[in-house]
Amino acid sequence: MNKEKHKADSRNKEKHEVDPRVIMNITGWRGFLLTYFVILLLVGIQTGFVVMPVFHKIDPFFQINIIMLYWAIVAFIFIALTRWQIRQQNDIPMRTLSNAAKEVANGDFSVYVEPTHTPDKYDYIDVMFTDFNVMVQELGSIETLKKRLCGECIP
Repeated sequence: MNKEKHKADSRNKEKHEVDPRVIMNITGWRGFLLTYFVILLLVGIQTGFVVMPVFHKIDPFFQINIIMLYWAIVAFIFIALTRWQIRQQNDIPMRTLSNAAKEVANGDFSVYVEPTHTPDKYDYIDVMFTDFNVMVQELGSIETLKKRLCGECIP
């Protein structure tokens, strides 16, 4: 029982190891600092609204609504930007891989999926594409070998 648990723990550890081919680090300090300064700028714009002399002449109900509308627009822009990033970085590459896998399942071993980045900027999706291409190439060579062997066996 203890040996089985140790084997399961070592398999889980292997699953979460970092692939040395992955170079791109999306969640680094630069991304954090950029986000921090963008939010700081947006808060500064709101503060600019509040300290304007014209703003104080407006009814307090409308003051609150103007600030809420400002943050609603900011939130919408952030949501749209995030959705676009997810679509570009995950959704489109996964659809490409899915279509390629369907072609391989139908017997087309000439499929090649182009990684989205150069090798010096690979992320996990690029590594997955590269591994998929190697797998398809191996399957194609096995299929070719199988056809040759079966062709020799049948008179």
